[in-house]
Amino acid sequence: MVILLVATVGLMVAAALALWPAREAGKGRGDEFPPGGPAAVPEPSSLEGVLVRQLLKGDLSRPQYLREIERVAARDDERHPLKIPGDEHPGACA
Repeated sequence: MVILLVATVGLMVAAALALWPAREAGKGRGDEFPPGGPAAVPEPSSLEGVLVRQLLKGDLSRPQYLREIERVAARDDERHPLKIPGDEHPGACA
């Protein structure tokens, strides 16, 4: 019984430490850069990549990110609509 209690407390402490927010310099949201510094991180080559980087750095909140991704998807749907075989002639596949 004591072993079960010690194991449970140990797991709870390990989970709390794993989820504890990083407050040290160089750790946290978006501050993880390779040894060469920020210049060594390749720049995103797409709009989605730019939005993800802004989300990770904390420049965008989650609702703002989702709203912007919805706009990107809507614009992409207007420019390149998905054509499903049989849409041109609905009665041809039946």
